[in-house]
Amino acid sequence: MKVSQNNSPIQMDAYLKQIQQNRMRQQEMESADAVQRGGGDKVQLSSRAKEIQQAVNGLTQTEEMRDEKVRQVKMDVAQGTYKVNAGKVATDMLREAFENNRVLKKIDTRA
Repeated sequence: MKVSQNNSPIQMDAYLKQIQQNRMRQQEMESADAVQRGGGDKVQLSSRAKEIQQAVNGLTQTEEMRDEKVRQVKMDVAQGTYKVNAGKVATDMLREAFENNRVLKKIDTRA
């Protein structure tokens, strides 16, 4: 297409659009060539990122197990068969209190 001052704005827009499309095709072809040559982008996760990813996956699984446990407890309560293990409850409460105490000792708020 010949560009001259006599061309209308519509013709100029079409010409510019064609140039832009050609550039985009060229970039796509270069990207495809780079990927085929193995020169594409690569991502490496740090060991910390991998740990975080594993923790997130673990939480997802834990939530599913927790939902199942909640459903089971609700059914047991509704049927009147839910039993509380007082010894386990007391042990867990003490363990949590000791853990909280250790954490609080590490955080010195008087400084």
